[in-house]
Amino acid sequence: LTVPFRLRRWRGSKRLYDAHGMPPRAAEPDHALIGLIEKARAWRQAIVVDRAPLLDLAKKEGVSGGYVVRALRAAYLAPDLMRAVVAGAVLERLTVNAIMKSDFPLDWDAQRRKFGTCRSI
Repeated sequence: LTVPFRLRRWRGSKRLYDAHGMPPRAAEPDHALIGLIEKARAWRQAIVVDRAPLLDLAKKEGVSGGYVVRALRAAYLAPDLMRAVVAGAVLERLTVNAIMKSDFPLDWDAQRRKFGTCRSI
């Protein structure tokens, strides 16, 4: 029996990851990433439904308008990737920094290619 794996650093420790980029058992949920997703979904709700001006939201939160725009990307994360984050089965390439970068794809299939796919969660 052989099992392909990779040894990678994650949050200051070394962990084993399978061929799909998943840890062999559920990891501790990434609370920073979960918080970003929650905030982004709330901001999207405020902008789309409540018609709140983006700059007013930014001022209220004490951040720049550009930060709000970049953070809003988290509200459009593919549902299976979002479930993986909440379940703690975090893909090593799916981080707050990866979402905040300018090359974050909004297309769900492109997100799965970029961050990896999740097995059943």
